[in-house]
Amino acid sequence: MGMTLGYILQTSGGKQLLSRVQMSAGTAIAFACAAYSLFGVSHSARRDYVYNASEAAIFGTLQPLMWSFALCWLVYCCATNQTPGLTFFDKYLHIQYFSIDFWSRKDCRQVHT
Repeated sequence: MGMTLGYILQTSGGKQLLSRVQMSAGTAIAFACAAYSLFGVSHSARRDYVYNASEAAIFGTLQPLMWSFALCWLVYCCATNQTPGLTFFDKYLHIQYFSIDFWSRKDCRQVHT
């Protein structure tokens, strides 16, 4: 998911804007995915919990996908400057800090005389 998001942001230049309805729906879905990823099997901490293999398999399959969607949504919102209530994330998790430029790293390693 992250590679796909990076490709979308790179090809569009980070200038894709979504409507308020789309942003609200995406944010609600992202919060639901993050909540499920964090608290989906919290009931398994009870003493009287009986292990359910199918429930564990479903959670083990869906949790990484849902967590990555929630993080990708946060990065997308910050990269396109559509974060009115998330100024902390917009300031510290801007897309330029995640970009890797191999050519500049190569140039830094060369000895200049």
